Amino acid sequence: MKVLRECLGSKKEYVTQETIIVIRDIFRKYPKDYEGILKEICENLKTLDDPEAKAAMIWIIGEYVDTI
Repeated sequence: MKVLRECLGSKKEYVTQETIIVIRDIFRKYPKDYEGILKEICENLKTLDDPEAKAAMIWIIGEYVDTI
């Protein structure tokens, strides 16, 4: 997860968006194991413009709304 956190912190929008898609897939396979990264994900909400990244973010918010 350290690498994913670094990717979320990058200033390149395409890296951030692809990282959010990957994190969604990880959450699907391992629910509740990596909730600590939710804060970093939410900080990047405004940078999303790719439809797949937006869909991934909506899924993450829907699944973890109580935690967020």
